[in-house]
Amino acid sequence: MDDQGLEARLRAYRPANPPAELRARVVDAGLGARRRQPSAGSSLAWLPAVAALLLATIFYWLAASDRERLFAQFPSTDADETIELHLENQP
Repeated sequence: MDDQGLEARLRAYRPANPPAELRARVVDAGLGARRRQPSAGSSLAWLPAVAALLLATIFYWLAASDRERLFAQFPSTDADETIELHLENQP
């Protein structure tokens, strides 16, 4: 079989077009989704970002307060003093 014979056979099997009502369904679904989404200028569009920022700030504040409470329980020593004490206590 040569190229011309193959192309003649392939022309008989053209891809089918999508149904005519598919375009209307896709456009309607896209317009419906656009109506449901808040615009970039509305306050609802910024709500997830504001909530994430608020949660991050709260967790950062909680971690800082726990860190301060933990460090308040132990006396602060200088690193050089700790090394000297460690070296003095070795046999």
